[in-house]
Amino acid sequence: MITIRQLAKEIGLSPTTISMVLNSSPLARNIPEKTKNRVRAAAKKLGYIPNPFALSLFSSRSATVAILLSDITDPYCATVLKGIDASLFRSNYLPVLLDIENSRAKFRRSLQKLVARRIEGIIGVANSTLLQTELLTTLKKRKIPIVLIGRDMEGTEISSVSIKNEAGAYLAMKHVYDLGHRAIAFLKGPTDIVDSARRWEGIVRFTQKMGLTIDPKLVVQLKLPGTSY
Repeated sequence: MITIRQLAKEIGLSPTTISMVLNSSPLARNIPEKTKNRVRAAAKKLGYIPNPFALSLFSSRSATVAILLSDITDPYCATVLKGIDASLFRSNYLPVLLDIENSRAKFRRSLQKLVARRIEGIIGVANSTLLQTELLTTLKKRKIPIVLIGRDMEGTEISSVSIKNEAGAYLAMKHVYDLGHRAIAFLKGPTDIVDSARRWEGIVRFTQKMGLTIDPKLVVQLKLPGTSY
């Protein structure tokens, strides 16, 4: 791999000038455009690739974003991860994937590693572990931008992307009703998951509006793995 010093020697300029041009330094505005083009052309021809570690030390930025998943084997997490990866691919940021396995201890340890490596942002697929107040407070103190997917964090300083679970369930029920179905079975999500309750509220709201009665024999309560209720 060619170094910046080798590139400078090749075209007869100082390493400082080369660095300012290739890193788009504010001081590069004082360098003639002809010289800038010469530097960029030589870098492309010789295959110069900036050293990300050196750039990190110079700029105090890591150009990395952490993706915290509760369970990497969960199909939902996999779908979300695919979308995140597609978006970051169009930028200069590199994703760092961490599976915290719903463990607070692992989350704490991962957080320490991320801070030490100057992570620039965190995207978390929300769950009970990620929503622990003390952990979010720690992230807030570090001034690390956070986006939680799957929870509404309105009223906090944390950005979020959430689904309108109640409205979605209401529309789903309306669709089945409009198709002419009346004997409808329901699979209720685990009671430990907040989304389950909100979706059920949407279903109940629609049935009450239409004067329908939910047959208890057609309602199945799902459980989280390892629970006995």
